[in-house]
Amino acid sequence: ANSDISIGIARILRLNFPEAAIIGVAPDGNLPSSYFFDKVYAIPFVTEFDSYKKILEAILREHHVNILCPISEKELMVYMKESYKPLRNTLINPIEVLENFLDKYKTYLWLKNIGVEVPETTLFSDKSSNLFKNCIIKPRASAGSKNMHYVSNKYLFDALQITYQNELDSFVVQRCIGSADEEFTCALWRFNGNYREIILKRKLLGGLTGEAETVINP
Repeated sequence: ANSDISIGIARILRLNFPEAAIIGVAPDGNLPSSYFFDKVYAIPFVTEFDSYKKILEAILREHHVNILCPISEKELMVYMKESYKPLRNTLINPIEVLENFLDKYKTYLWLKNIGVEVPETTLFSDKSSNLFKNCIIKPRASAGSKNMHYVSNKYLFDALQITYQNELDSFVVQRCIGSADEEFTCALWRFNGNYREIILKRKLLGGLTGEAETVINP
């Protein structure tokens, strides 16, 4: 419940469904989420799946919950892997969406395959890659902006290969475009042939959006 996405959803629900009870779970305390949810329960990390499952299902029963929304990427990964759906109304992406877009390298291949021009991306383990300067090295799975490295020279690239030598396939190397203060997120929505889009220029604080402004850029 403490992620910016979870809090954003809670605020939207509160505005549009003021009579609804909104319950959150969090393994890292009840702040700041307790300001946005009616109740926030402590729960183990989803990686401790048996304990997580037991506590979550007890909360669902106690409150007769109608809709469950797993939000964090780690939750989504485990729900996919375990084929876990504790409620009929579990709001979760289709499996092919999760498989392609929880993995940055698979996302790159998917976008490239449909003709979208995307920054050149390889696996960190790819010995034939010439991406060793002016690039970003980051985990294939999201980690809240942790373990991300801007690499400007071959010396640093080689040093990071030694640091992560036992997990090279878990990282991607991506051509850096622009500068560190040019962080953009673009959301595209399509329904019945209608499109909407929004582009946000963001300033990140500890992996979260500290500030954002809407920009228009074709």
